[in-house]
Amino acid sequence: MMSPPVSRFLPADRKLSGVPTDNEQINSGSVYVHCKAGRTRSATLVGCYLMMKNGWSPEEAVKYMRSRRPHILLHTKQWEALDIFHRQHVTRT
Repeated sequence: MMSPPVSRFLPADRKLSGVPTDNEQINSGSVYVHCKAGRTRSATLVGCYLMMKNGWSPEEAVKYMRSRRPHILLHTKQWEALDIFHRQHVTRT
């Protein structure tokens, strides 16, 4: 079994260094996400953005995304990522 090289991944504390965190940055424009299928990874990223921008729960973000893009596909790991992001970056703001 192959495993990805761990050295290619950022430490957890640096992963969000480019994500806007204050309301002025978050509300000052549009966001375009391009992905060939746009079903899993990009949907997870967009869900995180929507939670931060709107103060939504993971369920609210996914409901909104599914109303615009019904074929998104989130597995247990993506839901866990949304929950972790929400706890660490949304509920504390």
